[in-house]
Amino acid sequence: MNFTSSATALFGLSNITSTSSSSTAIISSPDQRRPNVNIDRELQYLQNMKENTRRRNEQQQQTREAEAKRNAQPPSMGRNSQKQKMDDTIAAARKVFKNNPTDLFHTLHLADLLRNRDLTYHDGGSVREEAVETYQHAIEILLPRREILLNQGLSTNELSDPEAAQWVTEHGGDEFYIFDYRRKSVDGLLCVVYTSLGKVLYMASMFEDAVGAMNQALIYKPNDLDALNQRASTYIILGKYKEAAEDYVSTLALDKSRIFADAFTGLAKVLTAKEEVVPGGWNTLVSILNEHIPNVLLKWQQSSNTPELRSRTADHLKRMHLAMFQYYDVKVNDTDLAWMHLEKAQQFKMSTVDPFNSNTENYRIKTIIDIFQPGIWTPGVGSDSIAPIFVIGFVRSGSTLLERILDSHHLIAGTGEDSIFNGQLEQIRGAIVEASTRGPMELQRAIVEQADHVLSGMKERWAKTTAASLNGNKGELITPQRFVDKMLTNYLNVGFIHMVFPKALILHVARNPMDTIFSSYKHDFAPGHLDYLSEFESLALTYGNYRKIMTHWDKVLPGRVTHVRYEDIVNDLPGMAKSIVAATGLPWDPEVLNFHMKKHAVNTLSTTQVRKAVYKDGMNSWLRYEKYLEPLVKLVGENVKYPLKTSLPGYQPPPNK
Repeated sequence: MNFTSSATALFGLSNITSTSSSSTAIISSPDQRRPNVNIDRELQYLQNMKENTRRRNEQQQQTREAEAKRNAQPPSMGRNSQKQKMDDTIAAARKVFKNNPTDLFHTLHLADLLRNRDLTYHDGGSVREEAVETYQHAIEILLPRREILLNQGLSTNELSDPEAAQWVTEHGGDEFYIFDYRRKSVDGLLCVVYTSLGKVLYMASMFEDAVGAMNQALIYKPNDLDALNQRASTYIILGKYKEAAEDYVSTLALDKSRIFADAFTGLAKVLTAKEEVVPGGWNTLVSILNEHIPNVLLKWQQSSNTPELRSRTADHLKRMHLAMFQYYDVKVNDTDLAWMHLEKAQQFKMSTVDPFNSNTENYRIKTIIDIFQPGIWTPGVGSDSIAPIFVIGFVRSGSTLLERILDSHHLIAGTGEDSIFNGQLEQIRGAIVEASTRGPMELQRAIVEQADHVLSGMKERWAKTTAASLNGNKGELITPQRFVDKMLTNYLNVGFIHMVFPKALILHVARNPMDTIFSSYKHDFAPGHLDYLSEFESLALTYGNYRKIMTHWDKVLPGRVTHVRYEDIVNDLPGMAKSIVAATGLPWDPEVLNFHMKKHAVNTLSTTQVRKAVYKDGMNSWLRYEKYLEPLVKLVGENVKYPLKTSLPGYQPPPNK
């Protein structure tokens, strides 16, 4: 097979990626007409941060004719063209900003574009640092303006536009509803900019700094729903359930328009993890939901001619039914009512998503298998580095537990949910395609250069997130020798991983198929390709393709991927942990067994679970809903069994395990 043509064919394929969705929060603080803010202190705050440094655009459901047309064609390059269009828009805004660096609104326009790109395209945070710096620049413009107003005895939180002032009064005094920056007050602008900055820091896994930014926002607008709601979700990541509960309860109390529906699912997470921190327990949430669901349902039924409203109300209903599913599943243990709410949630979710294109998915897998055949990997080409540890697998397979075990070793560092390698894959592909025409030496040079970029990205992310969490106490820093790059859907990219890092450890974590599949079905992933795991047909096909591609890698790269059974970790943590660490080539660290006691922020759907010791509750959990899952079992077919064994060198499971 000709390498250049094969690599070129694969170059344009989009990767399946996932993203964190954010929640929000609120505090009950007295309104302050003129908060006492020291400009020097705030500028120092910004300087310190520098040193440490929705959802996708909703699309209309395609008609059956459009679906048929797409099915008749290979995958399009639509997402790549959209990305290029966004990058072109950013480039134009960046040019305007550079020519007008003191213009607040040009600055905010660029910052918002950068943040939106970071939310839409998960490429390792390529524009994240620029977004942070641009928001900080906007704050540096705003603070002196606020100081001038205060010195002149003028208000900093009143709106000069009468129409905007009336709108805010009608909506509880929250400037969140004023979307035109030019109509906001200075305090309102500072609040929204700090909130946006906090959201970028959240995406960068700099959670302590994100809370700091939200705290700054709330100085100016103490009851700002967006800032408070976002702070609550960040508190969950940090394991501060009491603080998260306070913010969520206040959000629900103040959000009369029910704009922040993710407060429902956020509070449900807190209740599931630690019910006692919520005054009134589950009843606090359920009473609101029982009252509110019929009202939103009526609004949804009456919105058939207004697609935007219909989509928004469908998302609200999805979140409310998911919260009720949690209640009946966890608290009441009524699987019939729990399933009813889960099924309704998925129906509302899928009503806003384009029809699944099975041809595209099958084409993707076929293309990868056709290209990555023996002979495509040039012997002796690739980086010698063993620093990266790649964790791959199907979603909800136990990968977070594996990452926490690795990250608890003093010489291993996790790099978060946004894969550095995956983020640079498009650039890596391009370099490989170009260099492959110039011979093995040029190919080796290009691959090593790309590998170095990946390693630099891992080290930089670790340095930033660690510096932020240590609050400047650099004496605690120990430079890691391994970096965990976890993006489960990188199972599609094992061929490229091996090409660039032929000596790096690749850990494939696998779990009981139906436990994995049911867990995937019931979880609300960030908007994107994983939406299709919320319906049986597309879920079964996606899982089947995952199994097909993993079988392919074992065939063409025998022994290259190390398999790790989740059940082996649960049943034999000491033995598995020692074998996992041994596979990394590092010495044993007994603290690994205390991974759940470490104060480590984890932004994942398993956030509340990884703060517990290893538990067996999730094993065979799908059986509680077996009668409802029978159609899915039939669709999954022979893949309901996975006779895969842990392949860690030297590992032997204990008897009867």
